[in-house]
Amino acid sequence: MSWLRASLSIAIAHGVRLVGGLIVIKMIAIYLGPEGFGRLGHFMSLIAILSVLAGGGILNGMVKYVSEYKQQPEKLNLFLSNALAYSTIFSSLLFVVLLISAKPISLILFKSVEYSGLIVVLGGIQLLYAMVNFCNGTINGLRETFKFSKILVVGTVIGLPINFYAISYYGFNGAVIGLAAVNACLLLPALFELSKLEVYKKIKFSFNRSDTFKLSKFSLMQMISLATLPLAEMYVRNLIIDNAGWHETGLWQSLMRLSSVYVGFFTTFLAAYYMPTLSSIFDKDQMVKYVTRYVLGIGVAFAMIAVMLYVFREFVFTVIFSKEFIIPAEYLRFQLLGDLFKIMSYVIAFLIVAKAKARLYVMGELVQTGLYLGIATWFIKTGDVSKVFSAYAVSNFLYFSVCVLALLWFKRTFSENKSISK
Repeated sequence: MSWLRASLSIAIAHGVRLVGGLIVIKMIAIYLGPEGFGRLGHFMSLIAILSVLAGGGILNGMVKYVSEYKQQPEKLNLFLSNALAYSTIFSSLLFVVLLISAKPISLILFKSVEYSGLIVVLGGIQLLYAMVNFCNGTINGLRETFKFSKILVVGTVIGLPINFYAISYYGFNGAVIGLAAVNACLLLPALFELSKLEVYKKIKFSFNRSDTFKLSKFSLMQMISLATLPLAEMYVRNLIIDNAGWHETGLWQSLMRLSSVYVGFFTTFLAAYYMPTLSSIFDKDQMVKYVTRYVLGIGVAFAMIAVMLYVFREFVFTVIFSKEFIIPAEYLRFQLLGDLFKIMSYVIAFLIVAKAKARLYVMGELVQTGLYLGIATWFIKTGDVSKVFSAYAVSNFLYFSVCVLALLWFKRTFSENKSISK
């Protein structure tokens, strides 16, 4: 019953979040068109990177250790105080780096320094992201699912009017700020919900070596993750620009953006409910059974949504985007297939995150990125840019196969050890 209540709560909240994301996509499609969507792609990737990296990329680490320490108040308070200091200092240093490097970053991404001011603004907004991640990490670690759901709903409702105003009055620059504001607007409800918890009153600003080391492992994992797939997408985007132009890039980007919205529905649930539970399991057999059950359950749930999206694709794309964004059936078929394998891979990969196995995580990210970059580059350079979608499906299928083999190896390797140490 707790699983059903948590699922329903997250489903409703992320349903609101999903609708909000689709409304934002629609506004961008109307005001900027396919070409504008294509040009916005690098900023979308940059915002995604900053939303995760802000505060050191310790969200999953906080969920893991808060979940483990919730029955040990002193240890939990010490950890949260350290996490607050760690997050604040990391995000402040990141802002300084972006402030200093804004022009070179703009030159690399856009071959012009005209967007350096926007990069500085995003650097300031990521300071808010750091606090959002701290609040949500604490709340999810304590398994306060309903509080987290309220944060998503209220934050989305606050962010949509800001996004509409920014895009409609300030065009491309407004779209960048609006997209960044959507995540930043989670801060007000997040602080409000955190302030109602008992642990909030005991959080201070302090460091300790043990917890800093633990959090640094998650920072390393996130930095490797952010230095791989998002940058790989930027590389692929540039390949499409060079081989097909901005219009085709916009079509690809629109489908990738839509993909990130519905994939986010599942990853939010996995991070908010699945991972905290997995973190608290130390028996090997239970871990494998739990992961296997979720791989099958999440896979079936997504497959049902994917079939509906494919069947009603023309209606969906006309409503969400416009007639200019109608995507060929073949493109969508490969995209949905790739997303299916991607999500099921995430379910298995969360086992590595939940147990803080940094080396395995890094290896997994390198394998996933290597597959995608290699296959996409090979396919695109054959002259048929549309093959980028089939490259996405093939690379994710191969990565899922690697994850399944890794899970089988995990089960066999630890067959003599009935538990994994905390």
